[in-house]
Amino acid sequence: MINNCIIIIIIIIISEVMIYNVQRMEEGRLPKEVTKWSPPGRRKRGRPKATWAEGIRGLMGEKGLMEEDWKDRDKWKKKIR
Repeated sequence: MINNCIIIIIIIIISEVMIYNVQRMEEGRLPKEVTKWSPPGRRKRGRPKATWAEGIRGLMGEKGLMEEDWKDRDKWKKKIR
């Protein structure tokens, strides 16, 4: 149980650091384009599955981060720890 919690915490921290680095990239870079991409077409019936981006936004909301906060590196670092 404790090992699972540690793994989840590590994944959350890596995701937050990664989104910070991707947001700082210049427009046109592949990683930035991939995070903006949305598959075309309709979803299947039933409860929609959360996308990766929605999950990251949820984690950012829990920590009080806004999408514009990635511009201030010190503020970002203080809030994700």
